[in-house]
Amino acid sequence: MSVIIRLENLPWEARSIDIRRFFQGLQIPDGGVHIVGGDRGDAFIAFHTDDDARQAMQKDGGLISNQPVKLFLSSKIEMQNVIAAARSKPPAATAQIQQAQSANVSQQKRSDPLSQQFTHDIDENQHQHQHQQQQQQQQQQQQQQQQQQTQPTAAQANDPMASFLDVVKNIQQQQQQQ
Repeated sequence: MSVIIRLENLPWEARSIDIRRFFQGLQIPDGGVHIVGGDRGDAFIAFHTDDDARQAMQKDGGLISNQPVKLFLSSKIEMQNVIAAARSKPPAATAQIQQAQSANVSQQKRSDPLSQQFTHDIDENQHQHQHQQQQQQQQQQQQQQQQQQTQPTAAQANDPMASFLDVVKNIQQQQQQQ
């Protein structure tokens, strides 16, 4: 299980590579750097172990691109909420910059390992976001189906046998899906 740290006051020009260099020697999994940006310069970093996270917290006040950063213990839920909020209301300028950065990264796949890791982090973050959206859509569809199955028709409400048969039918369908 990963331990999440929230980083604030990240300089606008800082990238995943800069964060990985700042925490050099500590284990950050692939896709473990999530730069949110925004007014506070937020980023979230996942560490493999508690010990790595403790060592990372000792770097509070350290410099990234000559700017001191603040570190806070966080959680996966907080990270997901902040990322979702940032994605739901991107300012026009931020959206244009993000699109330009994505295009540049896609076009410039350099050979040095840190650049490859940065590109991999971006690709993985985009893939995770798409996967989360698909899961949410599937959950919504399942909830709608369950609601439709549990809402009896007027005839069923008056006929206990029809209600019983519907329950049996639903159980059989669920067993077939498994």
